[in-house]
Order: sequence, then structure tokens, then C-alpha cells
Amino acid sequence: MSGGPWGRLVRDATTYEGTLRPVPTGSDTEVRPPESVERFVRQLAKAYKAVRLYPASSDIATGAAEVSVDALAVCFEERPELTLSVGRGALGYAGIPVFPDDPTMLDFAREFYGKRLAEVRFAEGVDAAEIARFLVLLNRKDEELVSGDDFEAWMWDANIVNVTVSMATTVIADAGAEESDTSAFASLSTRDIDELIAGAFAGRKRDHQMLIRVVEDQHGLTRYLEQSAREYAGDHAGTWVAGRVGAIAHVLSGEPTEVRTQLYGSIAESVMSLDDDVRHEAIQDGLLPTALHDDVVAEVVRGLDLDDLCGVLASGLEESAESREGLARALRNLLMIGGGTREEIIEAARTALTDAGASPQAISEVVSQATPTQLEVEEPAPQEAEESPLSRVLKLMDAVPSGDEAEDEDPAIAALRGEAKRGVTNADIARVLAAVAWLQTDEATFGAIISHLEDYLGLLLDREEYADALSVIDVLFDAAMDEERPPEQRARVVAALKLLLEERTVRSIAHALGRYDEGSEEYDACVRLLKRLGAPAVPTLLEVLADEPDHSQRKILVDVLTGSADDYLDELSAYLGDNRWYLVRNIVSVIGSAHDPRAVALLQRTIRYPEPRVRRETLRSGVQVGGRAASGLLEAGLGDDDGENVRLSMQLLAQVDPAACAKGAAAVAAGAGAGDTSRETRLAAVELLSHLELDEASASLERLAAIRGFKVRGVNRDVRDAAKAALGRAGS
Repeated sequence: MSGGPWGRLVRDATTYEGTLRPVPTGSDTEVRPPESVERFVRQLAKAYKAVRLYPASSDIATGAAEVSVDALAVCFEERPELTLSVGRGALGYAGIPVFPDDPTMLDFAREFYGKRLAEVRFAEGVDAAEIARFLVLLNRKDEELVSGDDFEAWMWDANIVNVTVSMATTVIADAGAEESDTSAFASLSTRDIDELIAGAFAGRKRDHQMLIRVVEDQHGLTRYLEQSAREYAGDHAGTWVAGRVGAIAHVLSGEPTEVRTQLYGSIAESVMSLDDDVRHEAIQDGLLPTALHDDVVAEVVRGLDLDDLCGVLASGLEESAESREGLARALRNLLMIGGGTREEIIEAARTALTDAGASPQAISEVVSQATPTQLEVEEPAPQEAEESPLSRVLKLMDAVPSGDEAEDEDPAIAALRGEAKRGVTNADIARVLAAVAWLQTDEATFGAIISHLEDYLGLLLDREEYADALSVIDVLFDAAMDEERPPEQRARVVAALKLLLEERTVRSIAHALGRYDEGSEEYDACVRLLKRLGAPAVPTLLEVLADEPDHSQRKILVDVLTGSADDYLDELSAYLGDNRWYLVRNIVSVIGSAHDPRAVALLQRTIRYPEPRVRRETLRSGVQVGGRAASGLLEAGLGDDDGENVRLSMQLLAQVDPAACAKGAAAVAAGAGAGDTSRETRLAAVELLSHLELDEASASLERLAAIRGFKVRGVNRDVRDAAKAALGRAGS
């Protein structure tokens, strides 16, 4: 695989953190557990499947368990005990994930994870019956576990002694609590969890998995938020909590939808369980404003119950215009992020305000401000000189209000607010973040910046601001290829760039090509983006090509692929056997533009494709890419059962190898060819022979003209007459 950093960076799982680290170009190696361990885990998964489908005492289940024991015996030749660690996404050995990308093994690992197992140890002496009994316990429903000790109790009752487990428990430390909440792994302080968040941002997989377990325990998460707010935020506990919530949500944003929904639900419940003052500030002054420009936080907010949310907002209403404006602003933010329909939100707000004892006048004023019919914005004062986006964004960052501003705002701040109204774009902010990230050396801070940059980059792509997105992506690609940058940072950048390979993103860019004029800035940006994405984007592009009904749009995509055909041969070749002939024909056309010697060999695979139009394109592409080297391909075309393909083969062969053409055309004209022998094809062969200035061609014509006896009838007579006419023209 070639193109950008994709071909130079692979997963290095030596620490079971899933980080990507650079390897020498051309290396396809991946750190993996010993083959004996992989074989055992695979056989254990098969045995588990057998136990699920058949009684444990059945021959099938017992046989599968015996095979796994045989595989385990090989492991015991190297070590007296085999220990597997349990993660949410894979089992692990010595810190290395076992089959991390295999969906079947992912489901198997989750059975261990669901039983809250941290480690499973297999000791010498374990037999098939013991393995089978263990797998039967593993198949019991997760809901049957009342406490973390139950699984071990089950194992004791089942007389399982050569398989032992360690349970996963995490304690959120609280010196003031009489009891401690159990959650997932080991004793963690608030600072420990802060470090987990920072590590997860930096791409450390183990920190990510541990953080997931913390979030799954809603009570433990609530305690963490409360304690960290007290320790670090003081009077600004709510805004601190909002920041922590946003950070955790971003770490979890890459989880599958179902899992992410559950985790975000736990976060939402934790927020709603906070003390009243902290909860109100976190939602009104932290989460809702952030959600306007942060889709991840917006998803968390949308998970809050609307009535409860409005109740929290209403509980903070005071008898002041500033308080009413703050509540109205929060409701406007809720409307803008899709927290409900306008009618639902206003109705919930009215009910909450009424329950909170607000006066009808106050309710009317808040609702009126929350849903204005017209907005008026004062025009900003003109500036003497235009500042760069970087300067403008940094000034805005420096001018973030602390919450203690005087009633009369400083004129300079007022001017800056006016400038903000005129608009610092998302592209400006993204470019600044990219520039700041480039200078950042702290790993955790770098990871946090890249996470924010991912959000802005996604926003630019969603809005189809491709030229602006490209300027940011160029910086990220340079960072990924910068060998002086720490490997962890380069890996984090590659992980961010991989988000661009999502199918919807590639499809959006591909479809956008058809909306812009060739040569325009937008068109060129889309082409450069697709080239930047490189070979990993090719499968999606081919699917877009296959689905595209418009001929002009298909031509654009073919042209884009053609421009980098040499880099994409491996990806293109994978589709040469596809049953969609129209797609294969286009792929053959793209291969024909390559200069790589392998292209001719690839075309040998389509010269026998069932659809004649694909074979026809193969002949054209063969000459285009191989010249004389394609002679064998064209000779094979002479045996095609499609007459048009045989005639095309003769014409093209005459250009690259006249001698071979003379021999092949003579056989076709005589009706002795392996392919089509229709009248039209044989006469075309005679005509072609007449234009070849070779002795072999003239001799063939003379033999055809000399046909005698019973053979001279029908097509043979037409061929003889055509050969005589050709000789006559040559002699005149």
C-alpha cells in the first residue's frame, strides 16, 4: 500500500496500547503474540461456540475442548502457565492484543469482559472437561453476576482448579466515604483518572479501556466529577465539570454507536446527579455553550432528559435581567443543537419555570428572548488594518471573559467582540490549532489539541469547505511524516487522519467533484484531498464509481484514479474479479494508464473475463501500458469468441508486432482460428493481410486465393475472392 504515511505506519501493539509507531518503509510486519498462543485462543473460541450450541458432554463440545487442550500443550512447552488479559476489544497476551481486528474474536473477548474478568490463567494439568466446564460458566448471562466474586464462586462449585481468574475492580478513592464504589480495575484517585483521560487522548489504548470502565460506573463517575471539581476548580466547579465531561466524551467518541450511547448516558446521569449549584453551572455556562461548536458535547447534552434539563436551568433563575438573559441564551443554545423541537423545548421550559415559582411576566420574557422573531446585530467599527486570522484568534483566546468583568466593558474588548461578530471562521481556528500543535512538545496537550482539531476538520468537511480543510490536512500530513517528531505524536496524527477515510467522507469528496468546474479552486482541492488520502481510499472510490449513474461523473472519478494508477495497482487488482462488469471495465481502463510493468500481468486476468466489453477494454489497455510487451495479450484476443474483439486484436497486433499479426490473421482468414470465424471477421483478416508489407502476409493471401474444389462455397468463396482482389491491387 502506498501514498502518504499510510504505507509507513503500522500498529505496534507491544504495550497493548494500540499506538501506531513508524516502521521502515516497505515493512508489512505487525507485532503479534506467539503463534502457539494465537492458535490456542482461536481453538478456545471454537470450543466456546461448540459449548453454546451443544451440551458440554456431547462429542462435538468435548472434541472441540480437546483440540484447545492440544493447542495449549504446545504453549506449555515454552512456559508452565498461560495468562490472558481481558480488554473490552480483545484478549491480550504479554500486553499484545490477540486478533484485535477480528469481529468474531471481539465478541469472544466481550464474553470475558462482561463477566468482569481482568485475567484468566491456564495451568499445566488442565484437561478438556475442565475447559468445557469453564466455557459453560462463561456462557452464563452477565446479569446473573451479583458481585465481582460470583464468577470465582461458580468456578469453585464447578471444581475448576487449573483455570483461575482475577476479577476487575476499580475503587474511586474518597477519604470521606464510609464505603467505596466498585467500578472496573484498580484503586484510582481523581488525579489517576485525569491521567487516564490525558493518556487516552494521546492514544494509549489501555488508558482508554480503563476509562471506559470508570464511565460505566455512574456512581463512581459522579464522585470523580465532584471531587475533581472541589480539588481544582473552587468557585468555578461547574465549568470545570463541563470541561471534564467534554474531555471524557471526546475520548469515547470513536466507540460503536450502541456502546457510545450507553457511555454518554452514564455521563449524562452523572451530571444530573451533581450538587444543584455545580450542575446548573455545568449545564448552563459550560455544556450548552460548548455544544454549539462541539458535536460530541452536543450528543451528550441531547442525551439529557429534556424536562430534567429545563428543570435544572429554571432552578437557577434569579430576579434580575441578567439571570433571565442567561436562561434565555441557554434555551436558544438548546434549540440550536437539536435538543428538541421548538414547541417541546418551550413547553418544557414553561412548565419548569412555573414549578420553580417564576412569575408569568418572567416566564414570558424568558420565552420571548429565547425565541426572538428578529435579531439585530450592530455593525462593527472599521479597522485601520486587516489582521491575520492567527492574530485575531489569539486575541479572542486572550480575551475570554473570566466572569468578573465590570458592568462597563472596556472599549478594546467591545471592539474585539465586534470583530468576532464579523467572523473568525472555523478554518481560521483549525489552522491556528494546527500551527499550535506543530509547536507543542507535551504529549497530553498535543493529543488534546489534535482532538479539537479533529472536530474542526470534521466540521469543514461536513460543510464542504474542502480548500480550507486541505490546508489543515497538509499540515497534519507533514507532521505525520516528520521523523524528528516523537513517535507517539506522529501516531496520534495518523489516527486523526484515518478519520478522513470514513466512507461518508470519501463519498462526499468524490460527489463534490461533479459540482465544481474542472480547474476551479474547489475542484482542485477535492482532487488533491483524494490523492492525499491515497490507496486506502481507493476501495470506497471504486464503490462510488460502481454506484454512479451519471457518465460524466464516472469519467471524473476515472480521471482521478488514472492520475495515480501506479500507486493503486494493488487496490485495483483486488476488484478485477468483481461480477460488476461495468466497474471492472473502468478499472481496466485505469490500469491501462499505469507505467508499472506489473500492469500487463494484471490485465492477463481480465482477458478471459465473461463480459466481452471488459475483454475489449483489456486489449486497448494492454497496448497502452505494455506496447510490444502486450503482444501475448493480443494473440490471446485472437481466440476470443466475440468477433469485434478478434478484429480489434488483429488491428492492435498489427501496430505492435506485425509478424505475429500476419500469422494470426492468416489463421483467422482461413477459418482456422480458435475464436470467432464469422464472415465479417474473416474478411477483416484478409483486408488486414493486404496492408501488411510482409512476405508472410502475401504468401497467406496467395494460399487463400488458390482455394479450389468443394471448399469454395459460402464464406470460403467470399474469402477467396477478397484475397484475389487484394493481390490484384498489390500487383497494379
